[in-house]
Amino acid sequence: MAKITRVEALMVDLVPKVKRTDAIQSFISQETPIVRIHDADGGIGTGYTYTIGTGGPSIMEPHVSLWAAVPNARWVEYIPQLNSLTAEPMRIADGHAIPSNEPGLGIAWDFKAIEKAAVPGSSFSVS
Repeated sequence: MAKITRVEALMVDLVPKVKRTDAIQSFISQETPIVRIHDADGGIGTGYTYTIGTGGPSIMEPHVSLWAAVPNARWVEYIPQLNSLTAEPMRIADGHAIPSNEPGLGIAWDFKAIEKAAVPGSSFSVS
C-alpha cells in the first residue's frame, strides 16, 4: 500500500441556472467540497460530496457503476452543475446513465476549473 504524501481540500459553490424547487429541499446553492489525495507512487485520488446548502451529503457518479451491476436499480441522480468541473459530463443515452470504463469513479475532473471555482479562502493542503 502506498503512503499518503499530501491531502488537498477546497470548496466550490455551484449555482444552478434555475432555483431548484423540484427537490424535497429547494436550494439556490450547491456547496461541493473536493478532496485530492496524493500517494508516494504518484497516484492521485479525488472525491467529492455536496451539501445543497443544508449540510446533507450526497454523491452521484459513483452510483452509475454500482447501479449498472444491480439488476433492479432504477434511478441515478444527475446534477448538471457538476459538468462545469469535469472534462467530460456523465454520459446519458436513451434515458440511461452509462458507466465509465475509466478506473476509480470514472470521473474526468477538470482541476483548473475546480481551482477557478473555489470559494476564496476555502483551500488548504497537508503534506
